[in-house]
Amino acid sequence: MWNTISSILKTKSMSVFELSKLTGYAQTGAIYRLKNGDIKKPSFEMMERIADALSVSMDVFRGGEKND
Repeated sequence: MWNTISSILKTKSMSVFELSKLTGYAQTGAIYRLKNGDIKKPSFEMMERIADALSVSMDVFRGGEKND
């Protein structure tokens, strides 16, 4: 899943820090834990926040990547 997020970040010239701020989390740790693989199955709420912050549909995160 992070590969998809990373690809979108690159396309939008956005940093992980910027994404963290746009998701509305008080601290950036949640997004960095997802990036580092500490969060294997993010909550629906987290993915919804990320999709909203990136202005993409949640469908972008479905299927596809099995090694994330």
